[in-house]
Amino acid sequence: ATRDDRDFRGLTREVGCLRQEKRVLLNKIHAAVDAHGCYGDKKKFRCHEWRAALESELTPDAWLAVSMLMLRWDFVRAQSELLEQRIAEIASTRKEYAALQELPGIGPAIAATILAEVPRPKEFKSAREFAAYTGLVPRNRSSAGKTKRGGITKAGPSDLRWAFGMAVMVGGFSKAPSPATRLFKRKRAKGKPYKVALCAGANKLARMVWAMLARETTYQPSAS
Repeated sequence: ATRDDRDFRGLTREVGCLRQEKRVLLNKIHAAVDAHGCYGDKKKFRCHEWRAALESELTPDAWLAVSMLMLRWDFVRAQSELLEQRIAEIASTRKEYAALQELPGIGPAIAATILAEVPRPKEFKSAREFAAYTGLVPRNRSSAGKTKRGGITKAGPSDLRWAFGMAVMVGGFSKAPSPATRLFKRKRAKGKPYKVALCAGANKLARMVWAMLARETTYQPSAS
């Protein structure tokens, strides 16, 4: 990867860290609000009116603790927005950025993460090799002449696995989900555990994305 590629990857990975930090803070805010018997619509905690109403219900000390969490969440959100703006500027200069977003479930953030983690898709000889790189393939264990499949290897970048897994989940809300999301739903319908089905869908999506990037093609919806 070039220096620019590494810098771009650094930005998307930092956004990933901030995304996780926001999730942790949000859970703490919800827990703190529930602990004081305030069971309103916590999804509106970003609104000034909601915060003002909460302040009137809590004691000064309780409000101080909750407001500190909110201030930290606001600061992390501001950092994320600044980074996401720069990431979008960089990614928009690549034609693959728009092409990836034609896939159901892949939005700007996921598309940018994929491009950052896979700057040279043609270096992989096949979709299978690329799937192995992502760490979304099962680990084979041999014992006494028998081979059993275990969990996924998780060999590649965690941000890349997050991107494919999230795309499969988000794609479920599309009117025309991708073959990867349909595979995930079929696995679930057969009683497969959620994570097993999700990994199967993410693996298929990874192969689809590699084919698009390496062969410079666009997504062609199908009934398969």
